[in-house]
Formats: sequence, C-alpha cells, structure tokens
Amino acid sequence: MIQYVTAHPLVPGLFFAVVILTACGTGLPLIAGVTGIVLCILGLSQKEIRADLWILIPLLGYSVFSLISSWQTVGDPFEGYVYMQLICPVFFLLTAALEEGERILLKRSCLLWSGVTAAAGIAEFTANAFDGETKRLGGIFGNANVLGIFLVFSWFALRERRDEKSPGILAYVEPLLLYALGLTLSMGSFVAMAAGILVLILVEGWSGKGKDVLGLLPEILARASAGIGAGILLYLAAGSGNLWLCIPVLAGMAALAALWKKFEKNVAEKRKTAAVFSGLGVVVAVSAVALRPSSIATFAERLEMMENGLGYIRENPVFGVGPGQWHLWNAFDAGKYFNTWYIHDVFLHIGAELGICAMILLLAAAVRSLGKKRPGALQAGLVALMIHYCLDVGFAYMGVAAAAMILLGMPEKKGRLVKPAAVKVFFLVFAVLFACGLVSDRPFDGTKEEQEAVIQGNSPLTEYVDLTSNATFPREQKIRKITIHHMAAGLTLEEAGELFAREDREASANYAIDSEGRVGLYVEEKNRAWTSADRDNDGQAVTIEVANDEIGGQWHVSDQAYETLIDLCVDICRRNGIPELVYTGTEEGTLTIHKMFDEETQCPGPYLESRMPEIAEEVNQRL
Repeated sequence: MIQYVTAHPLVPGLFFAVVILTACGTGLPLIAGVTGIVLCILGLSQKEIRADLWILIPLLGYSVFSLISSWQTVGDPFEGYVYMQLICPVFFLLTAALEEGERILLKRSCLLWSGVTAAAGIAEFTANAFDGETKRLGGIFGNANVLGIFLVFSWFALRERRDEKSPGILAYVEPLLLYALGLTLSMGSFVAMAAGILVLILVEGWSGKGKDVLGLLPEILARASAGIGAGILLYLAAGSGNLWLCIPVLAGMAALAALWKKFEKNVAEKRKTAAVFSGLGVVVAVSAVALRPSSIATFAERLEMMENGLGYIRENPVFGVGPGQWHLWNAFDAGKYFNTWYIHDVFLHIGAELGICAMILLLAAAVRSLGKKRPGALQAGLVALMIHYCLDVGFAYMGVAAAAMILLGMPEKKGRLVKPAAVKVFFLVFAVLFACGLVSDRPFDGTKEEQEAVIQGNSPLTEYVDLTSNATFPREQKIRKITIHHMAAGLTLEEAGELFAREDREASANYAIDSEGRVGLYVEEKNRAWTSADRDNDGQAVTIEVANDEIGGQWHVSDQAYETLIDLCVDICRRNGIPELVYTGTEEGTLTIHKMFDEETQCPGPYLESRMPEIAEEVNQRL
C-alpha cells in the first residue's frame, strides 16, 4: 500500500506554486519571480534526479533563446512572459524529483484545487446572474477558453485517479469540473475534449485494459454530456430573463453531484442507459453552438491570425519581433487588425515573437511529451492540451502549464540521471535569473524634475513622457501644421511608448491620446517625428496619434479622446503661433491627415476624417 503522507517539502511547495500561478492569470512578474526563487531553493536540496532529457534540454534551450530574443528586440532579456516562463524547466525537473507516493499526493491535491476553482466559478456565475449579468465563465483565469482547457485536462487526469479504492472527496470533483466547463461555452475546449476522448477509447478500448470500444464510448459520453449539459442548462436559465429558473437547475445539479457515484456506476453497467445519456451529447452540442453562433467566424479569424503570424516569422525569423510586440506591430501595420495580444496558436506566436529557434525547441518538447508512454487518460489529456495550444492562448497562463506538468506527468523511471552537481548548478543559475529579473524593470525615463522640464517645453496637457530616439533632431522647419492619425487600436500610452521605442520600426509621433483622454509625449515638438510617411509634412507638423475605442468599421474614438484632441490642437496652435487651422481636404491645409500622404492607408479612419472640418472650426473658435 502506497504511503500518501509525506514530509517532503517539494509537495506543498509545488502545490502552492500551482495555486499561486493559476490565481495570477497571465502572470505577475513579481509573483512569478518570488515563486521561482522559492522553488529553486527547494531544488537545491535535491540530489540526483532522473529526468527525460529530451524534454528538459529543449525547455532549457527555449528559455535561453527566449532571453536572447528579448534582449535583442526590446533590450530587456526579462521582458514579460519570457521571464515568467523560466519557471517551466524548473517545474519539470522538480516534478521528476518526486517519488511515486509524493507524486500521487501532489496530483490528488491539484485535482482538489481544480474542483475548488470549478465550484468557485459556478458560484461566481450564479452570483453574477442574479446581479443581471450573464456571460461565459472565465473563473480564476478571467478567460473562458483558458479555464475550459484547464478543466478538460483536469477531468482526464481525474479519470486516472478514479480507479483508486478510496478516492474520497475526489469522487465528487468530476461533476463540478463538467458543470463549470459547460458554463465556459469554450468551443476550442470542447473540440480538444472530443479529440482526447477519441484517444482515450483507442488506447483503453483496444489495449485490453478497459472495456471494448462500444462499451467505453457511451459510458464516457454519458458522463460528459450529463455534466456539461447541466452547466449549459444553467447558462440558458440565467439568460432567459427569469432568474427563478436557476434555482431548480442548481438544485438538480446539486442532486446529480451527490448521486454522481451511483450515476457513474449505472452508466458503466447499463449500456442502454449510457446510450440514452450519451445521446444527450447531440443536444448539448447544438445548444452550445446556438449560444455561440459567432464561433465559426471566430475560428476563421484565428486562421487569418495564424497566417498573419507566419508573415512575421518570414520577416523576422531569427529573433522574432519581440515578446509582447506582435500586437503592437499588427496595430500599426496595414491589413487586418486582431484585437488580442496573442496569436491563437502558441507555437506560431512564439515563432513570431521569439524566432524560429525558440519555436522549434518548444515544438520538440511538445512532440517528445506526446510520444511518451503513459496511461490512456493522461495521454488523452495531453493531446487535448496540445490541440488547444494550437487553437488558443493557454500557454500564456503559467498556471495551466504548471498544473499540466503535475496532472499529466509520469514517473521518470527510464529517465537519464542528472547528477547532484548538475542539479545544484541548474537551480542556482535559475535562482540567479529570477533574482535578476526582479530588479530589471524598465527604469523610470528621467527624474520627476527632468520630466517636468520636458513638459514645460511642450504641451502642459502632457501626463506621460516616454521619449524615443525615432526622430530627427532637431526639426528643420517651422511648425505650421497639425497632422492627425489614429492608432487602429486601443493602445494605452505605455503601449504606444513601447511601440515607438522600437528602433527597427522607425515610427513615432509627437503626441498620443488614449481613450481616457490622457496625453503622452514621445517626440518633443522641437524635433521631427516619423509619422506621416512624408518628410516635408512631418517637418512642418506636430503629429498626434489617437486611440480607437472601436476596432474596424468607422474606427471610432471615445468622447474623452476627441475632446482632448481639440484641447491639444488649441494648445499647439497658441504656443506655435498658428493663427488658424484650415482643413482643405488636401495636404495644402494647416490641418492634415495621414491618408493624404500614403495611398495605402485609411488613417485616421472614417470617423475622425468626417469630423476634420468640425475640429478645425472648434479649434478656431477658441483661438
């Protein structure tokens, strides 16, 4: 009999790391760094470890190339997710260090945590419904699709543990996972789950370990359909306008959870019952599609997004465009704008932002993981996770990767021996990297006094300063114009600063206005910004980028941004002696727009372009 109780500090250490990382969503560098240091300290106490080097080495290589790429592109090797993902090889080696009993205890603890997150999510959804808000459940991750795949691979991992003689409370976790999964309405997670089920019945059904395929498939589908269907039924009740319908649905879900062991036994032993409940899967699938009619269009957009990512890989194959930069490049490039920070294919996103080498190494680790022999349920969960990685953004959420390594991992019985000296060097180096990352935040660009001095020479409306070298110093012509642009995105002033800081982009603006009406300064007025694709115009104009609160269509800007634009134009005219703004619709006026100088752009979009005469009139009235 396996002894589950252990005093090994790795078990609580790894468990609490999973809890912390899942609770942080896409991650907080401070939390990730401190967690990484603590795990490395625990790792330093380890002696030799047996690990699969065909996974560990690619993960190490991925970390190295990520750091190099980040350093080469944005000037900081510890930028964003690059820094936080350093925890992946640390997690992998620590899980390999566990003994079998420790591994089982850790898995059971993480499965309980999955159940807690599911229950909390259901409670959150219900509370929001009674407050008049019905939306897809994002739960602890704040993202329905990420929560969905987290619940899916937890469900598969739970199946591996359900054969234990005394599963205890774990017996009641399965319905909670499925209820919450139904509330996510995550089509990608449903597709990934379906693929995982197919793998499961192939492995278990024809291996002789489980039932025959005809018996196994209805049993699995019956449980999945009943649980997910109950979640979707609650969603329908919440969205019906009659919230009292939620009460009997919730009561039914509670009763089903309480009787789940009996239900599971019934569908396992009676094929007709299992067939009836599995038939509900058709109703469940139709209901899910009906509730998300845009899912097909969303999938088509993701294919476009992947094609877009391939273009950036071709243009920047070695180091990519830099971590967190694809969104910014896409915002200012011609073509379709995708209102997301991540390409919905993890591997293509890594290729676009960190380069081909990083992408290949990550793929190598994934392929090796898929090729390892493991129980059918764990193999199914891993397949589901990888399919989802190819359709969504789960890898950006460190809690997902950490939980998956524990729940879907296997004892490294055939792994290569990592000797004590190498183990200590490994964890020491990563501890140093985490420590360096904690103190490598981008420094404040100038003292407060220096910032104020800069503002005094420019618009007093400025609230944020991030000066870029992408400019001509000094301006060669007298200021006599204002040129208005739109961002083609809803960037913050900080995000705009990150974009203008890129020397390889050779783009900037004198000012930017965000959707809250805040003004950022990036190129002092005494210098020429690189904004309008026209040297002569930029030499005479103060250029202004305005954030959009509508992506596509009219490219609308917020009322706050519009009012600030008027204020800023008045201020620029007064300080630079521009007697009036004249909009002629041509480049000869003193108020110009980007599209006058570039036939390939529609900047600043139909909304602002239509209001140019009004802007000129309002400014002139106040001069």
